Amino acid sequence: MQVNPLSIQSPNPTPFHTRTAQPADVAYLHELSAQVQDALTRSGSLQEFGPIPLPEVEQMVQQGYAHLALLDGARIGGVFLQPLPQELAAEWGIPVENRWFLSKLMIDPARRGSGYGVALVRALQTQAAAQQRQIVLDCWAGNVKLRQLYEGLGFGLWGVFAEGDYQIAVYGWAPTDVVFR
Repeated sequence: MQVNPLSIQSPNPTPFHTRTAQPADVAYLHELSAQVQDALTRSGSLQEFGPIPLPEVEQMVQQGYAHLALLDGARIGGVFLQPLPQELAAEWGIPVENRWFLSKLMIDPARRGSGYGVALVRALQTQAAAQQRQIVLDCWAGNVKLRQLYEGLGFGLWGVFAEGDYQIAVYGWAPTDVVFR
């Protein structure tokens, strides 16, 4: 089992905190991905997010690349953070070294707009900054709100790339002297 060096463990959990997902969280993450996709579809979005196949969720949890957002101990979201895949780095022209790929950012649809997605990404940025690691992510280029969210979190646009019949926007973030709380 590989362990993500950005494993998140909060020794003194606050009402909102994060932790690395465990095998008992696999079903939750799989179901959450279906709920997020359902909410996207109902809102009229053409974005295809999930449901994330169960074997993929199991693998990400087993490798230590899945993380949870918790509020008062209850799971309210999740995200994957793994080493930047070689094939994506090559496609986007991004060096692999010292970079992590953030994907599948999911917050319970009933809690959307409450700032928990921002808090989850900030927790990952804080951990990455402690280890001088960079974070790369992508999103559908047409999702203006999500792009604004990432830009507000300090991510800079690396480029826009064709992906099938649509485009994706690729963003990067590098640690600075700023510590996120």
